[in-house]
Amino acid sequence: MKSAYTLEILINSTLESIKHIIPYSFSAKPLLSSPSLIAQQVHIDILGDFKGTLIINENGEVFSKLGESMFGMLLEGEMLQSFMGEFGNMVAGQLATIVSQKGLNMDITPPLVAQMDGYPNKTHYCTVPVELENGGELHFSFFLNELAEAN
Repeated sequence: MKSAYTLEILINSTLESIKHIIPYSFSAKPLLSSPSLIAQQVHIDILGDFKGTLIINENGEVFSKLGESMFGMLLEGEMLQSFMGEFGNMVAGQLATIVSQKGLNMDITPPLVAQMDGYPNKTHYCTVPVELENGGELHFSFFLNELAEAN
């Protein structure tokens, strides 16, 4: 059963997680509509009280710019792919910690960075577009099998 409170926890915890990872300001407004299909994506499976997939994608060269601002060097090729996976792992790991502190059990799998031509066969619950201070936008989309009831 879909729990609005649990969805609120998931969205707010995602934003809190991003604040810990991204070194500059951003703005966000959660959407319930489906995200646009973008080929380069980071997929992280979610396990625990709710099961599904977190997909992080971008609209341009956002990961490259973000990597450059965090590490002071331009990331390309395999280094960029590695950064994308590690960024996803940092955000999702922090998200799992925050969600657990709010009374829900959540674990994650290692990230998969790949060219994708579709989304998982799960229900799309929300997308959190995050507009970064230095330009560009990251989308954090949750596709879940079910949404747990919060305690």
